[in-house]
Amino acid sequence: QSSHSPNMMRSSQRLYPSLVNNSSSTIGEYLSRILNVSQMDFQYALWQMSRLLVSPSRVYNSTKTRQLIRGQFARDDPAFIVILLSLMMLSNFLYTIFFGHHSFWNFLAIILESIFFDFLLVTTVLSSIFWYISNKYLSINAVNSSHSYSVVGSTDNNDGSKVEWLYSFDVHCNSYFIYFIISNVLVLVLTPILLRTGLFSFILGNSIYLAAVIAYFYVTFLGYDALPIIKHSEKLLYPLPIIIILYIVSMLCHVSIIQGLLHYHYGYHAN
Repeated sequence: QSSHSPNMMRSSQRLYPSLVNNSSSTIGEYLSRILNVSQMDFQYALWQMSRLLVSPSRVYNSTKTRQLIRGQFARDDPAFIVILLSLMMLSNFLYTIFFGHHSFWNFLAIILESIFFDFLLVTTVLSSIFWYISNKYLSINAVNSSHSYSVVGSTDNNDGSKVEWLYSFDVHCNSYFIYFIISNVLVLVLTPILLRTGLFSFILGNSIYLAAVIAYFYVTFLGYDALPIIKHSEKLLYPLPIIIILYIVSMLCHVSIIQGLLHYHYGYHAN
């Protein structure tokens, strides 16, 4: 493991001395830190993003240590989310310039849709689904568990016996970051090729989105596989055959995913 990781872990401990000694965060406390920029470790968040691009499993190496030190598997620093949302807004700005209607209100509508639907709503739904599945069916404590599951409120998990909702949120954000880089950044760079009429552009475009979805599920699998209380985490990869079948159907029906999404989000029409 890179020497930067332990250094940044120590940096995070200095930033949050009150969280050491096994006191876990609540969702409200986590969200409140978004307003306190001085307590966010952007260097560590950028390091995590760089590792996700080249070696995503290394991002989860500190998960067990974090649970022992702070009493929770989840990150307590929202810097990763702040950077991700900033990248999403920048991406939407560029897409609006190149493919959308050049007006402030159109750009504002796209930004609001991106934040409240694409991120907040989808993130809440998917995080909750994986959180429920991991605790109900994949946890080694699932059979003997008698406690009820509540998304709202405390994420207290000092004994590491369950997956916190905030950890599922973390895993989704890590996975979504990879999906975003492939399906938004890479697509934007390759649009001169992808929007051409031709079989190669069509296959490449749909294949990029297939790769983005596969990467999402793979990083999600790594996140839960890193937890000592999770068994058979490979079951989280079971949806992939269905995704591949849908990809094949889109190819056979000649449905361009890229042009469809550009039209839906930005009103783009192919010539």
